[in-house]
Amino acid sequence: MERLPGPVWSRLPFGLRVRLLAASGGKDHALACGRGLAAAAGSEPRAAHALLGLALSQFILALEADPLSGGLAGLVADLGGKLGALKEGEIAALTPLVRAWREPAQIARYRELAAEGDPEAVAAWLTATENGEPGNLFFPQQRLQLALSRGNWEAALGFLDDPRLAGLPALRARLAGDVHFLRGDFASAEKDYLAALAAFPFLQARLRLAEVYRRQGRADEGLALLAGFAAEHPWHVQARLRLAALASGLDRASSPPTGRTVAGVYTWNKARDLARCLAALAGSDPGPDSVLVLDNGSTDETPAVIASAAGRFPAGTFRGLRLPVNIGAPAARNWLLAEPEARAADFVAFLDDDALVPPDWLGRLGAAVAAHPEAGVWGAKIVEAAAPWRLQCADLHLVPAAPGGDLPFDLPAPFLQELDFGQYDYLRPCASVTGCCHLFRRAVLDAAGGFDIRFSPSQYDDLDHDLRLCLAGRLPVYTGMLSVGHVKSTGLVAVAPGGNYSSGRGNRLKLAWKYTPEEILRIMERDLAAMSAEAGA
Repeated sequence: MERLPGPVWSRLPFGLRVRLLAASGGKDHALACGRGLAAAAGSEPRAAHALLGLALSQFILALEADPLSGGLAGLVADLGGKLGALKEGEIAALTPLVRAWREPAQIARYRELAAEGDPEAVAAWLTATENGEPGNLFFPQQRLQLALSRGNWEAALGFLDDPRLAGLPALRARLAGDVHFLRGDFASAEKDYLAALAAFPFLQARLRLAEVYRRQGRADEGLALLAGFAAEHPWHVQARLRLAALASGLDRASSPPTGRTVAGVYTWNKARDLARCLAALAGSDPGPDSVLVLDNGSTDETPAVIASAAGRFPAGTFRGLRLPVNIGAPAARNWLLAEPEARAADFVAFLDDDALVPPDWLGRLGAAVAAHPEAGVWGAKIVEAAAPWRLQCADLHLVPAAPGGDLPFDLPAPFLQELDFGQYDYLRPCASVTGCCHLFRRAVLDAAGGFDIRFSPSQYDDLDHDLRLCLAGRLPVYTGMLSVGHVKSTGLVAVAPGGNYSSGRGNRLKLAWKYTPEEILRIMERDLAAMSAEAGA
């Protein structure tokens, strides 16, 4: 890590080291890392300045994830001033925001509405509440976040013309760069990022500028900028991983796994989504040797969808199966594994029935196999199909649990705290990959055993299997070079009451009792060692 002697790095709290290597970004994730580093500075007087400098960098990352947060701007300005790391003009670029931003008195209600996921209710609350606080920058901040999340680029640019932002040219340019990037106007994004960087030492803006160069066909300029940034900030793990992917050609590598591959899909009462899934799968180039679709006793049009899909695939490569009842996800996976095509396969891929794979999905996973043949499973980056700038899952890493949780570990999800600017387009081992689209070597599956039916009907059976692979010394490998669209919009099931919530909580408790603290620690240590090796920490 940057300017930290090895002994200091090894004395940092275990969970902090994992978080620092898991991701460099995400508002809450970066804020937690910064606070952890600031706390560690109190017990490391000789390294205090370096630790606080790293904490400042984390706070800047958090601010960049939410550039109109007055609270974060105040934190950055205060620590940057105390360390002498920010110039007077750079602090002045944040000061108007600090002065004009405050949380409304009814913030608790706003958070409730945001958690419910109803954008119309959120927008109505903002309009009604803003009338009483016309000068508060909290409101354009939230309107911008809402517009970006929904992909309403024109509205987002309109909000940037708000007269209240006139005194914040650096932050306004920083935000405008993101809007233009996401809408594909890379020439405008370049101008905005350069203007922002001329006024303030943003970090993610430099990485996004490198990606802007690449997407404009200026690969050498982008690579040089990325390499310079990674050398200057070696703690920024995603910069190092992205640089490694680009420099090695992994971003372009695509070759199917050697041997026979079977793709398995299991479904229940999702005919419309399944039709889209199978249409995408039929467009595979190259495609799997066999495709098996298991209908878990659907009562909708699923049988007709499966029957009509058969004609999309080469003769003899597609087969549908039907069960009279829904046996749940883990049992469905095991059923598919017992079919003759899967028993004879060298590799087995499982896809959710609402996963939309690109044509080269199998080649991208095959490239990951070639890069890490020792892995237990290979998985993809998952984005929302209707809004691909919204990340749903990337690589997952275990950290020690916070008090009061259901599990003996936490799974940080910084990818849920930021939009997709290519920062997760890399390849490395991890503790778990999502079961939405993942590939197994058949021999490893047989050695590890099937999916645990105690996690029926669904949720955490794939995580449980990944943890078993970790204990066997075969860590999963994530490749962000494969981006898979997921029709289901995630984020509400975990907080909404009802059957799904109860089932999920029950399966978390099963998971908690299945592994000893020593086993969980062993998994964390193996994951940390693999991340350290990849990042050169």
